[in-house]
Amino acid sequence: MRFEKNEMLEDRFNEMLEDRFDYHKVDNAQLLGMQGMRDKCKELAYILCNLVPPGREQSIALTKLQEVMFWSNCGISAGESKSKKIG
Repeated sequence: MRFEKNEMLEDRFNEMLEDRFDYHKVDNAQLLGMQGMRDKCKELAYILCNLVPPGREQSIALTKLQEVMFWSNCGISAGESKSKKIG
């Protein structure tokens, strides 16, 4: 289903919404970067679990590490498109 652009918003905000919620096809270099990020985050997760006792702090730290992985991979997949559209 395709939604219509909101005529009350400035064009740049419509473009931002389109960019944020569209699929970003990635090339091989980006895939390698994303896999590298996942691998390093997983490595850090194991270190974290070995050093931080189970509990609230470990759980929050793992959640934040997942956020790092997620947002990093979003940035990698978006490539240069975000910096060109909205500063």
